[in-house]
Amino acid sequence: MSSKHILKKFLSFSIGNYLNIIIGITLIPIVTRILSPDKFGVVSMFILAVNILNIIVCFGNDQSFSRFYYEEVKENKPKLLLQCLKLPSVIFIILSFVILFFSEEISLFLFDGYD
Repeated sequence: MSSKHILKKFLSFSIGNYLNIIIGITLIPIVTRILSPDKFGVVSMFILAVNILNIIVCFGNDQSFSRFYYEEVKENKPKLLLQCLKLPSVIFIILSFVILFFSEEISLFLFDGYD
């Protein structure tokens, strides 16, 4: 393989990261003008809570689907997808009801207030 081909492949795989960096750099001044530091902390706490819940809901099933996708025969691949979506769907429904039921307590715990 030539070095130009490797560099071209590298750039094609990393274009998403570069776009992410450009968007982040352009949004930082805008967000700091719009949000006060205390509101920025509230937004960061909310994003952290959503990311943790996402980890709990996904439960690594996206990686298990990727791992077993190529081992399954073509006829069983939709069945594998449904099997990998079953547990995250049940966990999501249960967590949604818990969050709805305890929304005031969760809001007080995370944000020291209920709006």
